[in-house]
Amino acid sequence: MSKALKAVSITLNTILIVIAALAASISVYVLIERYAYDNSMPTVFGYSIATVGSGSMEPTINTGDVIINKRSDKYEIEDIITYYSESESRYITHRIVGINEDGLFLTQGDREGQPVDSIPVSYECIVGKVVKVYPSGGFMSFITTSMGMIVVVISFIAVWVVIDISISAINAARKKDKQEKGENERHNE
Repeated sequence: MSKALKAVSITLNTILIVIAALAASISVYVLIERYAYDNSMPTVFGYSIATVGSGSMEPTINTGDVIINKRSDKYEIEDIITYYSESESRYITHRIVGINEDGLFLTQGDREGQPVDSIPVSYECIVGKVVKVYPSGGFMSFITTSMGMIVVVISFIAVWVVIDISISAINAARKKDKQEKGENERHNE
């Protein structure tokens, strides 16, 4: 095998191993957080992912859309945030429309006629600011599920195995060609 091909093979294997290990670690962490610690919205590197369950933010964010939240040190009026409502025992994604004299955030859904939420939100209850919205359905909706996380990890491992087997087959074929070429040269002498 040529040095360049061997270097590419090693690099590709290393990258795939790192990606698979990272994906597996994150998936295991999220699954443990969700099921062992009953945290339905764990954060990884300051980011969390959720599927929107109501239409209170329509037309900006629709029911079933997948959102990516990022934890921040500071939130401002007009930011769309996801927070945990202790009074409703659930996560809510609404827009910050004001800040009261106690420094608590006043929030409201974007849907027409939606009133300002009755209970202000403290900084500690905020999961993060919405930084990305993916339309409902598709791959992003699937990977927010436990089965989706497992499929992602298995997919990375499967790709790694296929590439590794392919590289091994190429190496074996080249080795066989070299051997046959060497035998042919000896017979011609």
